[in-house]
Amino acid sequence: MMKISLFKAALLLSVFGFTVCSCNDDLGQELTGSIIGTVADATTGEPVPTVSVSLEPGGKSAVTGSDGNYLFSELEAGNYTVSISKKGYNPDSRVISVESDKSANGDFLIERIPSVVTVDRDTLDFGDGSDVNSLSFNIVNSSYEDLEWKIEYDCDWIKEIRDSSGVLAYGRTQSIVVFIDRELLSEGKNETVVVVRSSNGSSDLTVLATGAKREEVVLNTLSVGDITSNSATFYGRIINSGMPKYTARGFVYSTSSKPTEATAIEVLTSPVTVDSVFSSRVSDLELGQRYYVRAFAKSDLGTFYSTNEESFTVQGTDPKVTVLDVSNVNVRELTATFNATVEAVGDPEYTSRGFVYDTTSSPTIYNKVLVATGTGAGTYSADVKNLEFDKVYYVRAYVESEVGIFYSDKEVVFNTEGEDPVVSVQEVSGISVAQHTAVFNGTVENAGYPEYAEKGFVYGTLPNPDMSDKCIKVSGTGIGSFSASADELNDDVIYYVRSYVKTVNGKVIYSSEEVSFMLSAVLPVLTAGTVTDISVATMSAVLNGTVSEIGDPPYTEKGFVYGLMPNPTVSDNVQPVAGTGKGDFSTRVSGVESSKEYYVRAYAKVGTLVIYSNNQVSFIIETVAPEVSVQPVGSINLTSRTAVLNGAVLNVGNPPYTEKGFVYSLTNNPTLEDAKIAVPGSGLGPYSAVVEDLQLDVTYYVRAYAISNGEVVYSPESVQLSTKSSLPELTVQNVTNINISEGTAIFNGTITNVGSPEYYERGFVFGQISNPTLNDNVIISEGDGLGAYRSEAKGLEMNAQYYVRAYAVSNAGTAYSSNEVIFTTEPGLPSVSVQTVSNINIANRTAIFNGTVDNVGNPAYSEKGFVYGVKENPTIYDNKVTVEGSGSGLFSIQVSGFVLDQKYYVRSYAINEGGVAYSSTNTSFIISIIPAEISVLPVIGMDYTDRTAVLRGSVQSVGNPPYIEKGFVYGTSSESPELCENRVQISGTGIGNFNAKVQSLFQNTPYYVWVYAINDGQIVYSDNCESFKLLPVLPKLKTFDAINVDMSNGKATLSGMITNINEADCTEKGFVYNSVGNPTINDVKIVVKEDVNGLFNTDVFDLPVSKNCYIRTYAINDDGVAYGNQVTISPDIIILQNAGIAVQSQDAGIGTYDSIEVSCEASDLGNYNDWRLPEISELRILYIRKDEIGGFITDPESSGHVYWSSSISDSYSKHLSIDFSDGTEGYGLEAYSKFSGRAVRTLSLPPEL
Repeated sequence: MMKISLFKAALLLSVFGFTVCSCNDDLGQELTGSIIGTVADATTGEPVPTVSVSLEPGGKSAVTGSDGNYLFSELEAGNYTVSISKKGYNPDSRVISVESDKSANGDFLIERIPSVVTVDRDTLDFGDGSDVNSLSFNIVNSSYEDLEWKIEYDCDWIKEIRDSSGVLAYGRTQSIVVFIDRELLSEGKNETVVVVRSSNGSSDLTVLATGAKREEVVLNTLSVGDITSNSATFYGRIINSGMPKYTARGFVYSTSSKPTEATAIEVLTSPVTVDSVFSSRVSDLELGQRYYVRAFAKSDLGTFYSTNEESFTVQGTDPKVTVLDVSNVNVRELTATFNATVEAVGDPEYTSRGFVYDTTSSPTIYNKVLVATGTGAGTYSADVKNLEFDKVYYVRAYVESEVGIFYSDKEVVFNTEGEDPVVSVQEVSGISVAQHTAVFNGTVENAGYPEYAEKGFVYGTLPNPDMSDKCIKVSGTGIGSFSASADELNDDVIYYVRSYVKTVNGKVIYSSEEVSFMLSAVLPVLTAGTVTDISVATMSAVLNGTVSEIGDPPYTEKGFVYGLMPNPTVSDNVQPVAGTGKGDFSTRVSGVESSKEYYVRAYAKVGTLVIYSNNQVSFIIETVAPEVSVQPVGSINLTSRTAVLNGAVLNVGNPPYTEKGFVYSLTNNPTLEDAKIAVPGSGLGPYSAVVEDLQLDVTYYVRAYAISNGEVVYSPESVQLSTKSSLPELTVQNVTNINISEGTAIFNGTITNVGSPEYYERGFVFGQISNPTLNDNVIISEGDGLGAYRSEAKGLEMNAQYYVRAYAVSNAGTAYSSNEVIFTTEPGLPSVSVQTVSNINIANRTAIFNGTVDNVGNPAYSEKGFVYGVKENPTIYDNKVTVEGSGSGLFSIQVSGFVLDQKYYVRSYAINEGGVAYSSTNTSFIISIIPAEISVLPVIGMDYTDRTAVLRGSVQSVGNPPYIEKGFVYGTSSESPELCENRVQISGTGIGNFNAKVQSLFQNTPYYVWVYAINDGQIVYSDNCESFKLLPVLPKLKTFDAINVDMSNGKATLSGMITNINEADCTEKGFVYNSVGNPTINDVKIVVKEDVNGLFNTDVFDLPVSKNCYIRTYAINDDGVAYGNQVTISPDIIILQNAGIAVQSQDAGIGTYDSIEVSCEASDLGNYNDWRLPEISELRILYIRKDEIGGFITDPESSGHVYWSSSISDSYSKHLSIDFSDGTEGYGLEAYSKFSGRAVRTLSLPPEL
């Protein structure tokens, strides 16, 4: 306090000196005063620095210095309010009087706010993200002293809160991590309260999480397929994937119904893909056994089986074999080839195959057997030897499996008898009439067995000659062609020839066919061809013929004969053609007459003998008239009185036409004597001409014509050209925009045909009599052409009925629409609707009526509002309220004076000249009291020793009118809140959580708690009830990371804490450790006797060397043994105690940022799951201590010498990095840069560290 006094004295001297100086300068200047004060702690009396001090009036402010002093100088005399404030203290103020030339005392004693640890937010919301399972919040100590704190919660889906207790130094902030188990969340919104309790109070944090929608997996077992003797394929279909989606699927099967994983012979899994249908193949099934199959799927909710099952019996299939034929039968070698095909291999598959054969039908394996190699389906063969000569054999194919022997359904038969030779005869060649000779030709196809002894030909003048006729022997044996020459043959005699062979037994075998021939002279053969190149101009034509045989002897002359009678001869016209030999020949003849038919034959002479062609041809030289046609007239334009005539030349004629065109007249079949239009041009095809100066309202007839060789040809038909005029065509559509007040309306019409000639005026006619004309009211509409048009009618009378027609005028006359539209000018009622009553105020007994004007009516309404009453369909003769305004749209009004619990009916209304229009529906409402919505929350703060607990409740809605009282009722009865013997009233209003601490509870006794609220005299209880019981409490422990670790010597300092030291007694505490994990008191145990507020530690010197050591805290009381969390000391983990982190001894790899981050966070080294990439500040420490830690890549030439950090650059929004070869800091491109990473974790250290 001496310092304060000295400071004040100095201030006084300073002020006094200033005042004297001012007086010396100007004795007439007004004197001022000052306020000098010290702010001190009300409890300790020590000066309080950095206190904000403000002065009013004047708006001055100051801050106390380290000695707690402040000064306001040069103040005019008067009263001032001095206010002080500082975080952690209660603010204060008072009025201080200032006198001229004096210093007023402004000392304050400021009181501290009771110390409490607070949270930095009200809510921690995990949302519905499946990947968000941990979130953090901060606890803050804003007081002047260190505060013990602990976290209380009662929620099964909060898996862990790290840390849950400790001591927070004043002015410090600590991060707390909440871990949740989403599998334990209820579907939808989940809410609980976490209480951070400290020395002088508590702070609440609401934790929210949205549970995923849960649906069971639904699936079906489909029919079993591909069943064999020992295997089958199971099929299933996913109908609903479930929520969460299934992660595994497959099948279970057994010899009993409804198999499960527990009862199944085998559990088969099928890969999870996007396909809903899945399958698995099962083998090693027992033949003949019946099996039952069910599909299953697994999700986080459990295992789900199909409601149906499929059963099947394992059955084999018989193999099938078919014998085909016997080939390559060799009687000489007595061998043959048997052929068969396996059509089905069977199940189980056959093991051997072959043939059985014998000289009796249906042979089996007990007869002769020929085994064939190979397996599988398809054809197979086997060669058989040592057959007996001259025998008939029967052959069957067979296959053999473990089931039995299976034979082909049919058998084939063959024999080993001797073969007859086969001989054939060919056409006779070398026939010479002059020498009377010919050459016979034959072929031995098969020499037979045994081989034939003689061959040759027999021939005679009768069919089928034999050895009794003439015979020619031919030497030689074996197969192949042979020939023989026959002489002394007679002319003009038919001879028949057969070849023969004779066996060693004298048997003669003849060819199955015979050939015949005759010696005779050969005449030439001619054919007359079609006459070509007929010329009308030259009256000539080309005759054509062909010599196909020159004859024997050859012809000496050839040519044509022709005349006007059939079958002309050399006595008619003869036209020789030079040349000999075979082939085509021709010649042109002229001088023939027109339109006469000539007959032509080819001829040839052999000596004096004339031979004619067997056929004759004819020709006529005729002229051909041209052909023309006329087509419909086009492009008729009555305005210009023109049209386009159309025709076509179908045949130009022979000779071609010299003129073409059109003729037309008012009578049918016009000629050149009538009107004519010649069209230039020649050749085939269409042609046209424009005709002008047509008369109106007449019909013309048009024909095409052509002139050839002076002859005129007309088209066989004529077409008509009508110039008849037509009226326009139109319709009246409707009448719109009827305005009864102004007497106007819009008429709408459409021109569908402009008429011919086109109309020149259009519009509407209307009146009060049907079918109005131009003698009634007329409105002319501008415009022309096709399409819609409209006009406005004015001066309409009210309450009248009008008839409207569209009209158009052309030179052909006036056309009216065939239809008319009728409309009236009677007033139209407005249309209104009523909506739900809103803003019901129970306290004021008011409500807002809501309605809509859907149609203002015609004329528009003059009044609108609402009618209401206690019966349905109220009218304006019940309660009525009017609403100002006009037009369509929403309208509302607040109405008062309602009675509670009375049902009211409301309708909207509007009035115009047509009357009153009401809404078609009623809306109803009742003003009733709405009770508050309340619930009871889980009880916390249960103290077995003090026999106390904290009851907790929540108000979700205050009700209407709001509640006036709330609180708890509790007791030992669970039947009804009204039976509870205890009641605790809680002050306050509004929504939110509230609590109350209750005392003198019975231990080990169940209690039941409800929340209540009272509004408007009614009491309501919470729907839910919470129960609790005061039970003994086991200690809760926390194991901190070891420090001062010396792995080589087995040394470390272990620290732990009993976090509920005030709630749980402890008879023994300490540490347990082993090298396998989760140590207990049955492993190495170290007892620690001393603790400070639950914190205890010890040094150990015999830890395992060069292997992992797992450590836990433990504590024992009357209720049992409790263990804390496990920490690990590992040779692969380096403790950087001063930095507060642990680092792995090896890199996590080289890769992109995402891959390295995943690798670090996926590490479970030491059974820790909180490994991560270091922040940039931590990475700097790793670089500084890289040699001590070891394992880093520091060579700048090596890949991976740059290391990722989790920190992001403020300038570039990219992850920062450090080059461990030289310490250079930079950043990487997350998707492209490939750097190294080293995982770290934050140490959990005891509070004093």
